[in-house]
Amino acid sequence: MLSETCQPTYPSEEILLASDLNLYYDPRHLLWYKRPDWYIILGVPSANQQHDLRLSYVIWQEGVVPFLVVELLSPGTEQEDLGKTLREVNRPPTKWEVYEQILRVPYYVIYKIAMRIICVPFNS
Repeated sequence: MLSETCQPTYPSEEILLASDLNLYYDPRHLLWYKRPDWYIILGVPSANQQHDLRLSYVIWQEGVVPFLVVELLSPGTEQEDLGKTLREVNRPPTKWEVYEQILRVPYYVIYKIAMRIICVPFNS
């Protein structure tokens, strides 16, 4: 559904659609990553244009942050997805912190499947 409704004006070979692909965001902490349910990055080669299978997306190597991140709410991750958890000392930042404050993703969409509610909490 998202691939069909999100139609940016970039050539298709410059749109990367990713689902459950690790997103590495901090070169000082190489083991810290988030794994959005779905995201789109504009201006990078699409999966069809790549010779090798992409195993992850590394922000500091690619130089482009996601344009849109979508999280599907589930009971185990709902509080973090909604930005209602606090960061623990010496632990990676929460999803909310990474998407909003570190990467400054323009669009973050949260979808609650059971209720079919779409919430867009920020637009940087």
